[in-house]
Amino acid sequence: MKFTPNIFILLIIAIIFNSCEEIMNLKTKDIESKMVVYSYLTNEDSVVVVVSPSSSIFGNSPASKYALDAQVMVSVNGTEYQKMTRNDHHNTYKPIDSLANAFVYEYVPQSGDMLSFIVEDLSSGTTLTAETTIPAKPQFEIELVGVDTIKYYNGLIYKDYYQPRFRCTIHDPARDKNYYAIEYINHSGRKSINNVYSEDPIFQNMTEETYFLSNAFFNDMLFDGQSYSFEFSFENSENARKEVGKDIYTIVYGRVRLIQLTEEMYLYFSSSHEALNHRGDLFSQPQQLYTNIQGDGYGFVGGAYHAYSDTLEYYFKCQK
Repeated sequence: MKFTPNIFILLIIAIIFNSCEEIMNLKTKDIESKMVVYSYLTNEDSVVVVVSPSSSIFGNSPASKYALDAQVMVSVNGTEYQKMTRNDHHNTYKPIDSLANAFVYEYVPQSGDMLSFIVEDLSSGTTLTAETTIPAKPQFEIELVGVDTIKYYNGLIYKDYYQPRFRCTIHDPARDKNYYAIEYINHSGRKSINNVYSEDPIFQNMTEETYFLSNAFFNDMLFDGQSYSFEFSFENSENARKEVGKDIYTIVYGRVRLIQLTEEMYLYFSSSHEALNHRGDLFSQPQQLYTNIQGDGYGFVGGAYHAYSDTLEYYFKCQK
């Protein structure tokens, strides 16, 4: 039997329209939202706690932007618990997406302070607790050891870029574990948008992804109870020019901030970096973020002490 082209086309159309289709509705189990508590406590700001409901993995907005009917109580060094004030517009430095659910207690923590929190979701009755301690002030010195001149192409011409190199000497207290982070604060008081770079062995697996909020963190495993020096550099994106006599100089100025962290904050940073290192990798093992919240909820409460070097000001003579 010989098929003509028209008959063949009709047979194909008939097969398509008579094929079987079955619509399957996948039943997914709704995951109940839980309370999330976050607080980054330092000696530079009043106590702020952010409370929010957890969001679905399919959600498009950060959970911290959703309101939650909550109450937060704080105790400092074992004193009677005080009710914190809700302030949706508290302007402070906190590493979170939003401060839409901020609870504020107008007290600036000091070194050695222990802060305890009780957080209650008034709609569900869920209660979470957490506590942390503000570490001691780190003792350190900073000195300039050199300046690297780097040429870069801006699309038109090659320009010189000055990258100062520093030596930091930390006097580590003799105790089991200490944790640090280091970053550069420019002349306007903002952290440099670029990261700290170092080849010192105290920085393990130091790559572009192993930073949190533009600072590099490390522990005292290699120098516990000793004075330890290491070198680092940073890319300073803000500088100025100044005439001194007949010469023109480029000025780089700012301060180095050394942060002493609690162990729980170090563990939280470490787990956050592991999660960032595997983002976009569909076959990577899921990374569980560190949490020190007690109860049926999520989050993190940690303390840190911020210490600063003197203002650093360096003049580099410009080529005429």
